[in-house]
Amino acid sequence: MRKIAVTALKTLLCMWLVTAIFIFLISYIYYKFKITDNKIMIGIAITYFAATFLGGFIFGKIMEHKKYLWGIGVALIYVLIICAIAFCISGGRFEFPITMVISCVLGGMLGGMLS
Repeated sequence: MRKIAVTALKTLLCMWLVTAIFIFLISYIYYKFKITDNKIMIGIAITYFAATFLGGFIFGKIMEHKKYLWGIGVALIYVLIICAIAFCISGGRFEFPITMVISCVLGGMLGGMLS
């Protein structure tokens, strides 16, 4: 059980690193090219998908059975952390984006399946 928890934490750190890099790139592109908000939202959705895909892939490589479920699990933890942070920052006025959850779960599941 401890191995799973440590592995999950390491995987989540990798996911956060990927998220930070992608968000930095999106910010830079916005600053340089003044892209529209819709394109930024698409970039953020791609960021979530890529981060959870990577997390599901890494976690699936380490776990031996039911890799897609482990991918879904790590993606759900990622989503819950993002939602908790957004809820705290917004002062309780956070709207739960179901498309974000679906994108993350599909990314984690696909990453786990392909591992």
